[in-house]
Amino acid sequence: MTRNPTPANLRLMRVSGTLLESGWLFALILAPLFYNAHSQNIFEPDKGAIVRSIALLTLGVVLAGVLTNATSLANPRKWLAAMAHPLAAATAFTVCAALISNIFSLSPRISFWGSYLRSQGVLALLGYVLLFAVTAAWLRTPAQMQRLFQVAVVTSLPISLFGIGQHFGADSVLWNYQLRDRIITTLGNPIFAGAYFVMVLPLALVSASQSWQHLKAEQNNHAWHIGTLAIDLLAVVLALIAMLYTGSRGPALAWLGGTVLGGLALLAATGQRRYTTALIAIGAAGAVSLLVLNLNLPILSGLRNSRTLTRYAHLLDKQDTSSSGRILIWQSAWQAVSPRAPIKYPSGEIDTRNQLRAWIGYGPEVFDLGVQAFSQPSFGRAQMPDRAHNETLDVLVTGGALGLVAHLALLGSVLFTAMQSLGLIATTQRRNVFWISGTTGGMFASAALWITQGPEFIGIAIPLGILGGTGGFLTWSALGGTSQRVSDPAIVLTAAGLLAALVSHYIETAFGIATITSRTYFWVLAGALLSLKFSAPAPIAEPATAAKPRKPRTPALKSINLAAWAVPGLLCAVATCTISNDFLINKQGLAGAGLPLLTLILLTCLLAAFRLAPSPATGLRAAALGAGISSAFILQLLLRLAGTSSDQPVTMQALLDIVATRASIFSFFCIAMLALWLALGFALARTDEPIAWPPGHQIAIASAIMLASIIAAINLNVGRIQADIVARYAGKYDGPADSATAVALYHEVLDMQPSEDQYRQLLGRAEIGSARSAKSPDLQEQHYNLAEASYTEAQLLNPLSPNHTGNLARLAAERAKSSSDPAAAGTWATTASELFSSALQTSPNHVILMVDWAQHIYDTQHNLAGARKQFELAIAKDPTYDRAHALYGLMLFNASSGDPGHARELLLEADTHFKAALLEQRPEFRSPTYVLRANLCASLANLDPDNRAKHMRDAAHNYEQSITARELAKVNQVSLAATQEAEMGLQYEEWSLRSALAQIYVELGEKQRALPHAQAALLSAPDTERTRLQQLVAALQSN
Repeated sequence: MTRNPTPANLRLMRVSGTLLESGWLFALILAPLFYNAHSQNIFEPDKGAIVRSIALLTLGVVLAGVLTNATSLANPRKWLAAMAHPLAAATAFTVCAALISNIFSLSPRISFWGSYLRSQGVLALLGYVLLFAVTAAWLRTPAQMQRLFQVAVVTSLPISLFGIGQHFGADSVLWNYQLRDRIITTLGNPIFAGAYFVMVLPLALVSASQSWQHLKAEQNNHAWHIGTLAIDLLAVVLALIAMLYTGSRGPALAWLGGTVLGGLALLAATGQRRYTTALIAIGAAGAVSLLVLNLNLPILSGLRNSRTLTRYAHLLDKQDTSSSGRILIWQSAWQAVSPRAPIKYPSGEIDTRNQLRAWIGYGPEVFDLGVQAFSQPSFGRAQMPDRAHNETLDVLVTGGALGLVAHLALLGSVLFTAMQSLGLIATTQRRNVFWISGTTGGMFASAALWITQGPEFIGIAIPLGILGGTGGFLTWSALGGTSQRVSDPAIVLTAAGLLAALVSHYIETAFGIATITSRTYFWVLAGALLSLKFSAPAPIAEPATAAKPRKPRTPALKSINLAAWAVPGLLCAVATCTISNDFLINKQGLAGAGLPLLTLILLTCLLAAFRLAPSPATGLRAAALGAGISSAFILQLLLRLAGTSSDQPVTMQALLDIVATRASIFSFFCIAMLALWLALGFALARTDEPIAWPPGHQIAIASAIMLASIIAAINLNVGRIQADIVARYAGKYDGPADSATAVALYHEVLDMQPSEDQYRQLLGRAEIGSARSAKSPDLQEQHYNLAEASYTEAQLLNPLSPNHTGNLARLAAERAKSSSDPAAAGTWATTASELFSSALQTSPNHVILMVDWAQHIYDTQHNLAGARKQFELAIAKDPTYDRAHALYGLMLFNASSGDPGHARELLLEADTHFKAALLEQRPEFRSPTYVLRANLCASLANLDPDNRAKHMRDAAHNYEQSITARELAKVNQVSLAATQEAEMGLQYEEWSLRSALAQIYVELGEKQRALPHAQAALLSAPDTERTRLQQLVAALQSN
């Protein structure tokens, strides 16, 4: 029997509950809205740090409540009863499966803490599950549920508006994306943005429906309720437009599928058969049309290739660029879970748990390490895929059969809980039909796609088949004779909306990646769905005849109290302060952002305040509170940014001060959010009833626990992001001239995060830059040794990463080339080859490593045949790899000068590879290859004097094309073009190209064409060349 709380701890109980509600509301706001423009990664890890910090704070509140007897958490019977529910049990099973997989992971460190790029390890899962648990346990009243929906809706407004602004060019932040084609808004990727919108749209539709019901029921404040309805509808329209501008087909299909299933559930629960038939017809027609559109029928070729439908007509087409990439990853994933040889470590050891991988997986967050042996060569050009782009296959690889069972149990329990809340499975027969429908749908779809497409399609077949079977169950329920009607229509509407959002998430992750934001929303909404089970009234049986929904009773008017305007005002401040933090990234930030930013902040403040407030008077007060807090935050933020400068600091200490200030801005934001979280919790707990304060020792215990949770959040989350902020600034000094500065900053980073292998890798690269600019051989050797030590530490932290072993190989190759001691050079050359071989054993399709090894073989061993073998292996694995063709051609070009008897043959062979490289390169990246072809044509002119003029004209043409490609890169702001030139060792100064062109045109007797190039070369030429070019210009002008 649960003991009633005493008056002494009643206040703590109330505050604990409201702080927990503040936690899930903050997660819904900050996960999608926040990003950190100061850090290296900007989006996912930074969002993850915020969400995990919120989870730690809620854990502190729960522990404080338990230890001060302010909650009944210590009651084991209550916990056992809750855990008996399928959704709670499936969640616990998911956590257990992840922990087991973590123990036996290829990299337990990465699996627990999360990868550098994603930060979604077991620790993140524990945070999500904690948010799920507190939402399920403490969300008890309709007002709380309504507030959850409203907060999700108002948060979507600035995100949608920002995305639409990006589409029309009104974005003050410079991203490496063509935002007019596909927006990223505050999510960092078009697909991630679409994944967010598909979850928030059903919530906005439910909120709009509730506003419509209030409008019909309320006699007072009629205009106010029209306004709230208008805001909800505005959120729906803006989210739809923004989702359209993401250009992502997966989210669009997911939203349609989730809406149809949610609508079926709503109609089945209310027994409106007439609308059910219409919805089923629409859904079936859409599904059949999509299926037919994806069949390669000649009669439909026009439609399939039209601009509007082409992305939806090639969903399973292995030749489609977008679809083929996913399918190749799925094939690699399926190979990784099939019987295979054990993974071999660079040390020579093998994976001793290879036989268990099918059952326990390779470990959370290490998908790339598990599948790299089977990854397609084209993926080896950049970062290996670290996700399957299909949640089912991702879970199968990382968690094995155990993880897959947990994943499917979670899906089934989510659907079961929704059906339960809707009153659709109140009898044993209906429960059996539900489970049989879902199971049969999953099995049928799996068999069908396995036979027609291949086993790798099982990842989309299982979840979509289960959802299709559930749709069949809902159809049967809606068209059947008797339905179990829930007495409260608000619960039916809420459950249907939550179901639509969760189903949309499952459909979207069948083709995409689950992000920090989508996982946060999934777990919070799943907790909200489970809370309906504990608060929903029992269903009642009644005929399935259409009936008009009853109008809810008009609530009694209440006098305005503090909570009525403080709560919406504080929530408004959370959103507007976050927007300000997103965009004010330097001391000129406000001026740079201009009117769009100010408009976005103002609109967010007004729309949020008036949507969340219960009346016009409270809305005005809420807006004033939100605006006041936001203004104070912006002022403080600008004052802090005033201490930084974008100019080059004159001293190392000045630079360290600037970087420290930048890092402290994130801390300032976290402190502001902590203060707002506490204020919101106490505002929600505000009551007119007198409640006694608890004893001093209980307050002390609660305060100590909360302080411990804050310290844990700082150490586990805030410190990681501050280190990444410093790393971003270190990256600006990676050039040889500033490498000492980069080294000093990377040491600062590693003092904060010593176990992150990515930072060790970056430090090694900076040390190599210092070695290249060293003024003595001894100093150079010292920096090389430091680079080797850093790369070795990175390899020890993550031994299966081919990048770390590859970096050690490249370093050894560079030392072999730079060493003046033949014996030492030979030793380093042998070491480099051994390291390249070791790295390729771990990742056999890594074409970048193959090309680098080929260069090493030729440069240090002068072994043309051996280098040819590696180049041809790389090109055989990836014929479209432009870098392999360009460098292979360059090697042949260089070899021609040392083999006069075969020079012409080698040059012609080189030209075929240059042409192949140009075919695969984007126009703005072609400059270095054109230069190589120009040089080759000049060499052919020397070998073929009879056709010298023709060859020289070809050389001039290629130089002209190179300059055009450079100009195109500048116009398109493609800074990556110069970066790729540097990485390939093919950087050319534009003045040298102009000078060469002028000389060619002089030789051809076309002095009028030579003059402008000579003049352009003179403008940027170094002092050593200016006299020669001045004489050339003078000679050309005199004729």
